[in-house]
Amino acid sequence: MPLYRNANMRWLDMSGNGMIGTIPDDLPKFFPNIKYLNLSMNSLSGVIPSSVGELSELWILGLSDNELSGEVPKGLFTNISGLFFLKLSKNKLHGQVLSGNLTWGSLYLVYLDSNHFTGEIGIKSSKEKHNSLITLDISNNLFTGIIPDWIGNMSSLSEFVVRNNSFEGRFPCGASPFSFLDISQNSFSGPIPSCLNLQNMKHLLLGSNKFIGSIPKSFRNLTQVLTLDIGNNYLSGRIPEFLGELSNLRILLLRKNNLSGSIPMQLCQLSNVSLIDLSGNSLSGSVPSCLQNITGPTHLAFLKGILMTYLLGSSYSYGGNC
Repeated sequence: MPLYRNANMRWLDMSGNGMIGTIPDDLPKFFPNIKYLNLSMNSLSGVIPSSVGELSELWILGLSDNELSGEVPKGLFTNISGLFFLKLSKNKLHGQVLSGNLTWGSLYLVYLDSNHFTGEIGIKSSKEKHNSLITLDISNNLFTGIIPDWIGNMSSLSEFVVRNNSFEGRFPCGASPFSFLDISQNSFSGPIPSCLNLQNMKHLLLGSNKFIGSIPKSFRNLTQVLTLDIGNNYLSGRIPEFLGELSNLRILLLRKNNLSGSIPMQLCQLSNVSLIDLSGNSLSGSVPSCLQNITGPTHLAFLKGILMTYLLGSSYSYGGNC
């Protein structure tokens, strides 16, 4: 990756160019005043040099979709006071990047997903004077342990994505104003927390965990929700009638639980829904005819005990209950 010194360079976007080789160790020498550096979607290999932490004027750093390996330099989190966007997704990075005392500095958006990171999420540094973090995506890694309480109490945190890791225990309550919460494909257990701040929630993905108990009454507050996935858990009880009041709902996934009773007629009120999956439960009774009349012509088919209702623009699944 050949470079030439340019002290006036502020913006450098070399993404998607098929570049190979390593990231030069002397980037601060070439671009001492750079603010935007995007090397994503190439074939860069090797480590992220520690000197990247010396790019003191940097605001935005994108290194995703490469073949980078090794550990993330600590200086990325501690030395660059103005860095607010960091994307390292889809590499081969490893190490315990979130362990110890965490200092986010001025970071707003952090994407560490699809790497080989391990360890637990550490404690928030006592030196942290403000909560600036809006998005934290650490999905598709090898993280373990529990989610610390401070995650649930960050007043700025809107998107928290930890899908496909090995987290366990109970998810913490708190006032974080999540709009996108994806903790699916982990080993969270216990009842679904009834004390989450749900007022701004657009996408709530809790599937493929070990949650037990009934669907919490607090879900009535999901007035903005578009996607609700609580499938592949150990939930029991009846499907609440109030789910039919979630007028913005597009996708409802309750599959593979221990839910019983009949399908509430109130689900017919979900006029914007595009997918309902109730398969793999212990439901009884028949599919309400109103679900077949929400939109378009309907085709019903019995396949291995699964009754599927397909509609143009919508699909409903009710199966494994016979």
